[in-house]
Amino acid sequence: MTRTEIQTHLAKKVEAEWEAYQQKTLQLSSRQVFARAHEIHATRTCCEELTLNAGEYHIDHLAYLLTLPAPLETVREQWLAQENEELEVILSWVLQSVQAQGTEQNHREEEIKMEAFTPEDLCGLIAHETAAMLYGVGADSIPSAEAMRRGLETFAAAVGVEDVSSHLAWIDSELESAREFERSGQDTAHLLGPDRLNAVPEAAAQMEAVWELFSAAVRMPRQQDRQAMKDLAVTMTEAGGLDNVLLGTTPEGPYLSADGLRSELEEVRAALQAEQVRGSSGDEPMQKHGPEMEI
Repeated sequence: MTRTEIQTHLAKKVEAEWEAYQQKTLQLSSRQVFARAHEIHATRTCCEELTLNAGEYHIDHLAYLLTLPAPLETVREQWLAQENEELEVILSWVLQSVQAQGTEQNHREEEIKMEAFTPEDLCGLIAHETAAMLYGVGADSIPSAEAMRRGLETFAAAVGVEDVSSHLAWIDSELESAREFERSGQDTAHLLGPDRLNAVPEAAAQMEAVWELFSAAVRMPRQQDRQAMKDLAVTMTEAGGLDNVLLGTTPEGPYLSADGLRSELEEVRAALQAEQVRGSSGDEPMQKHGPEMEI
């Protein structure tokens, strides 16, 4: 059979299995449905992938599924097993981080009063870490920076942060600077100095940020978006040195507070606006950017 035929037959088989699963689920009590919420979500996700996104998967895998009596149930059970393994790893890491956070907080709580990061602040932190990575690593970090940019957009949409145009323009500016350095070896001007980009939040604030990313991921229906949040959380952890905290090493300051992030973003907005003014007047801009943003 051709790929189209395999996908068509598999979709019909999976949809029929999904319909039967729905009918069986509707006969359960509300308490039973609640208890199976995770299974129901996994079944729906697998159904959507095998019917709507089957073109993204290898034809040999799809052809094999077509030979199974219950391909949807088989894929779902494997999905849940894999998810449980990943959850165990993530939760183990989170528990260690919570302990590290508590230990550090006990030492510092009388000296420092932590200010919680809002979703808007977390968007600023993602942009800050992306810019810092591009400046420190250069062109080799461009793929990771592009992934963080997409992750920022996905997170902002999930938590209801409506305007991240300044954040994205900042990242685009640093991306263009990294690309220019790779092309010509010339380092262009940056919106913030490197000394500002070296600052990271304290471990407690970083843990809160990672938790917010995981919390957003849980509410996302698409597996690709959940994976993007997980990858972003890992990158943010590495960028902020939180993994070193788990090994008993406390990163030295300067530390970046929520107020610091807000002030930083205002400076970035002012710098971007100044560039636009220079560009409209015919002067040479400080640095090339992507599409213009509204400020």
